[in-house]
Amino acid sequence: MNSATHWVCIVAVLGFTAKTDASIANDTHRVISCDEAKLKCGYRKGCGGALQRYLTSCAGIYQDEEDRNCPEQCQLDLISLTSTDEGKDLMNCRCTKEDFMCIDSKQKVEVCRESINRLMNNTRLSCKIATGICNADTLCFTALQYYHKHCKHMFNGRRCTHRCRNSLNILLRQDKAASLKTCVCDGREDYDCRGVHRNMHILCFNKTEEEYSQILLEQYPDTYTNEVGGDVNSGESIYFRATYIILIALLILLKVYFCYRLMIHCNDKKAKKKKNTNSIQYVNDQRS
Repeated sequence: MNSATHWVCIVAVLGFTAKTDASIANDTHRVISCDEAKLKCGYRKGCGGALQRYLTSCAGIYQDEEDRNCPEQCQLDLISLTSTDEGKDLMNCRCTKEDFMCIDSKQKVEVCRESINRLMNNTRLSCKIATGICNADTLCFTALQYYHKHCKHMFNGRRCTHRCRNSLNILLRQDKAASLKTCVCDGREDYDCRGVHRNMHILCFNKTEEEYSQILLEQYPDTYTNEVGGDVNSGESIYFRATYIILIALLILLKVYFCYRLMIHCNDKKAKKKKNTNSIQYVNDQRS
């Protein structure tokens, strides 16, 4: 990214806001200059990292004059950036009258407003958005890193250790992790979101399969309507059926293997016995 594009991206986010006009009118934040807002964000680890991710993913909307779509990753990074206190200052900062680049960039970034408003107006955010909001906050980011470090066994479905449970509790106490408690796995995550969700409830929160099925029914009413009744097409049912089939196949293979080894052993034993019999017969013939 060249320096001109880099600056265009920065000044664009300085004027962007996904809030409604009414909420902006009620905002009590002091309006600061965009230069000051940029420095405040840059000096904060969480906001600075979110700003860098935004600069990378949103560069295209300023370079392409014809295609004015807002890429999905740009939307996610912009939401993360503007979820921080410093990001809110960036949203409402003031461009100087002479800074035409800043003013022009504010207009260009409006292409993202509608899609971001639509995402943020959902009752429950996706887990990908919720994770991005947490990553943009220094305390929440640190807690999330400890959670990833100490909960590897839980992710794999083995057990929830004391350290994992402790790091999970610390994470869920963070203000910026509030949306992680109720987020929705929409399949766009780069990990097994629903698998981790299940392991967390069963291994760490000591939920039974029936209780977890009820949680799924409440959180995904359209997807899991029939899961409690044992829908054969539900995610959990398919998982257990596949596991059962694999175990049966392994048992069959083991049985075939042992039968094969037993057959070889019996044949060797018969051959050895026959050889001994022939040797005895030969000796008797010689004596005769």
